[in-house]
Amino acid sequence: MPNKFAKRVDNNHTQITKELRECRYNVYSTHFVGHGFPDLIVNKSGKNYLVEIKKDEKAELTESEITFNSAFFVIVGHSIETILLDILIYDYFIGLAK
Repeated sequence: MPNKFAKRVDNNHTQITKELRECRYNVYSTHFVGHGFPDLIVNKSGKNYLVEIKKDEKAELTESEITFNSAFFVIVGHSIETILLDILIYDYFIGLAK
């Protein structure tokens, strides 16, 4: 069953993807999956991150995104700065857990 909302991309999606690649991350756009699946799969040094891009800091998660995020850790951000900061924080706390 096609998802009519899955093709919508936030305006900052392309810019964030470009900037992550400039930071030497591998970036795979998955916005077309829909059903709450995050917009990007990001990888660097064998570490994978699920990233949901929002248009700004006030944008809210959809019900399907909330459901997905309850099962998986998803970084939610609206700029390259917020996403990179969350990746650093996540890596720090995962390192502490080892």
